[in-house]
Amino acid sequence: MAEGESSGGVGAVAIIAILVILLLAVFVVFKSGLLGGRSVPSKVDVNIQTPGSGK
Repeated sequence: MAEGESSGGVGAVAIIAILVILLLAVFVVFKSGLLGGRSVPSKVDVNIQTPGSGK
């Protein structure tokens, strides 16, 4: 009886570990934008002015 219970516990831990890994992978893919997670492309404004150019 103890063997069946321990193997079930190991199976549950394995399933939880796989789910956590999958969630992390989905999060990384979503943040990297590979699946089109952002509808608006990110743009960086590099319009830099020198202190004397505003005159």
